[in-house]
Amino acid sequence: MLQNRIAVPVDWRCYPNAKPLNSHWVCNLKWRPGNTEIGEEEWVPLRGRTRWVPWGCDQTEGVDYDLHGVSSPVARAESFSVLFILAAQFGLFRRLVDIEKAFFMGELDHEVFTYLPPGYRTPSYMMHGPHTIWLLLKAVNGLKQGGYAYYIRWKTDLEANGYHALKSDPCVFLRMVPADASVPLSEFAAGPGKGYDIFLISLWVDDNTCAYSSDSMLQHFWATLKGCGYGWRDLGDWKHALGLDFNVSAPCRTIIGVGHGSYLSTFFAKIPLDEWLLRESMQPKATTPARKGQTLSITDKHDPSVAAAPYWTEAYSMGVGAMSHIKNWTHPEIAVTVSMLSQFLSCPGNGHWKLLLRLLSYVFTVKDKMRWFKRSGGDDGRPVFFGYCDADYAGCTDTRRSRSGYCFFLFGMLMGYRTKLQHSVTLSTAEAEFVALVMAVQFAMWAVQLLNELGIVLPSCVEIYSDNKSCLAIAHNPVDHKYTKHIDIRMMFLRELVKGPRKKAFDFLFVRGPLNLANGFTKHLGTKMHREFADDLFNETKVYPPTTDRVMARLSTMRLHLDDPSIPCPCDNIKCMIGKQM
Repeated sequence: MLQNRIAVPVDWRCYPNAKPLNSHWVCNLKWRPGNTEIGEEEWVPLRGRTRWVPWGCDQTEGVDYDLHGVSSPVARAESFSVLFILAAQFGLFRRLVDIEKAFFMGELDHEVFTYLPPGYRTPSYMMHGPHTIWLLLKAVNGLKQGGYAYYIRWKTDLEANGYHALKSDPCVFLRMVPADASVPLSEFAAGPGKGYDIFLISLWVDDNTCAYSSDSMLQHFWATLKGCGYGWRDLGDWKHALGLDFNVSAPCRTIIGVGHGSYLSTFFAKIPLDEWLLRESMQPKATTPARKGQTLSITDKHDPSVAAAPYWTEAYSMGVGAMSHIKNWTHPEIAVTVSMLSQFLSCPGNGHWKLLLRLLSYVFTVKDKMRWFKRSGGDDGRPVFFGYCDADYAGCTDTRRSRSGYCFFLFGMLMGYRTKLQHSVTLSTAEAEFVALVMAVQFAMWAVQLLNELGIVLPSCVEIYSDNKSCLAIAHNPVDHKYTKHIDIRMMFLRELVKGPRKKAFDFLFVRGPLNLANGFTKHLGTKMHREFADDLFNETKVYPPTTDRVMARLSTMRLHLDDPSIPCPCDNIKCMIGKQM
């Protein structure tokens, strides 16, 4: 610590206003996946780790840290989805890089003092006797500004070497340079890159998930790390990172599977799920997260005749927290269920607990299922970006607020989704759907900016589908009406997109209710519809917009196939939404 200039011993009497922090040592094991003698995969210890951690919870705002400098440098889940999609679509090479001692790289802009760590309180280290304390020079683990200080150093070093952080997501770094003319162009350089190679980094604190189009880009990255004084571990191809399990094939870089099998196996090993299900007389295997149309209410209080131990302890919060994590990454089909359960973390009742058990039972049956990213051959490889939005009018039985939901697809693969309870009560289904449409447009605007910064230029406008014609009429109607005065601001916002200078950027279209993929983000579906909904989200089959020219051109051939099965169907392995209408 002292030799590496991470801290220096000082005399406390020279700093009368100093408030030293206590600290402790954290010792744990770093695990890695391995194989048993019979070929089954298990987690085995890789090495031991010991960290010195000051008590950042005792820091004082404005004294030893600023509030604006405590954010963690993590990219958005949607940014990671775009990284996975581009890697699969253009066959990018993949790499995982772990920065060693990352928190010791960040510089502090405040004076932070600590007592000597346990084990260092000996005469050889107490240079000033009992008044010896440490003045930190680096942002070590445990400090509130530790992650942000490292990010500032990381960003400065990368920008000095030709990389730049995206405006749409500051934790995504990009480097694009002209491709080497002496070697064949990569798929990305020959396509949207227009002669430029790409190196893309999605940051999760000190873990770097990288995708690049040529080996020269990787060599430049290694040289950058070495020149800036970083130590790192090259973890190779994507396999296990951020708690995710990757299923990739080295020869074929166009198919990527992302799952949470290892994380869920560890989670279910910690909880007595079978005992909980038996106590509530529930079936061990559920085919859906909830019953069709099921809702929750705060009036569902605890039944005194039922043992209160499970849901008055941390079990409810732990279960909802774990499910919230996986729904953001690999299980979007449970998003609406997790959203409902999250409303009652402070006061769960018997009905809430039973729904959580059903959700856990469902997730246990699909814990090894993966979300797939596969190259799309449709539309001549051009980027197709479209989405669906929906609302469940007055879906909350307690507040009568509506629930909004949307999902967006890029190259036929799920890119982003969300389900959220609206902030205020709406007075009609049209208004509720309109609020959902505005929320979807806001995400689409961010996504378009992200894609443009990555060099992915959309050849046409973004199509957003809604199953409410009144909502679409309000969005396109240039005339004010007395019944829409209360939604005037949102209406003017969408009107600028439809009629203003950016009128070619978005288009709002109608789709039949059963074909609206956002339905599953606002309400619970039946078994058959949920299965189809999950297949679409897991990219088991490609999803294309209902008005795609390629789909319309093949519609007549599909009708011939329905009349005569001997005629090959043009939509094999493709989820043609129009085919459902016939």
